[in-house]
Amino acid sequence: MAVVGTVLAGFYLVAVAAAMAAFGRGVLPIAVLGSVVLVVAQYKVGKWSALRSVGAEDLPETQYRELHQFVERVCRQKDLEMSTH
Repeated sequence: MAVVGTVLAGFYLVAVAAAMAAFGRGVLPIAVLGSVVLVVAQYKVGKWSALRSVGAEDLPETQYRELHQFVERVCRQKDLEMSTH
């Protein structure tokens, strides 16, 4: 995940630098805002498509407390790190 994030950050930095080279420094706020919007969109679409591709759905902890507790217990027993997302 860190490698993918680093590659994407590098891509966005190159894209912003290219936009600045082509259009001048005045494009910097638009380029930065566009990069942030793309990162958020990629996160939302990526999560949605990954869940949909396997026929899964996001299960909120408030509705499925027992399931979340079970997964947390198994992770503790197997010494696995829990994701906070």
